[in-house]
Amino acid sequence: MLKFTLAHGPEVEIPIDRVVRIRRSIAGEGEPHARSRIDWVYASFVCEPPVDVAKAARAEYPKLAQLTVPDKTFVWFKAAEAMGPIGLVPSQKVEGINSSLIIGGKRQFVRETHEEVARVINEGDGKALPIPQDATFGTTI
Repeated sequence: MLKFTLAHGPEVEIPIDRVVRIRRSIAGEGEPHARSRIDWVYASFVCEPPVDVAKAARAEYPKLAQLTVPDKTFVWFKAAEAMGPIGLVPSQKVEGINSSLIIGGKRQFVRETHEEVARVINEGDGKALPIPQDATFGTTI
């Protein structure tokens, strides 16, 4: 059982088998003093840094996968519950984004290539989707 301090004060216990994704919290989402977001039955915003949350989670679930988000921080997730890699359209290939995947019903953009996303999912006991072809929307006349 993982134990963390909710951003609004009390402690929360989260069973590792329910954790889907861990990442840094984003300004304007959740509680103002939160440093991490843990997606499980619902989103919990906790005071501990995401690296510490992931370390505690990996102690109980060593196959927790890790990828890099556009701002060069990390997202940790259960690969067995992820779907990806998901292809991109040109307008999504910004800020270092090279691929995406679905974690807990939410699309997560990452800096790794489609091939790297597939490898991470497969190594974490997931089953990667076929490598997608990104849309180019080129115009031919």
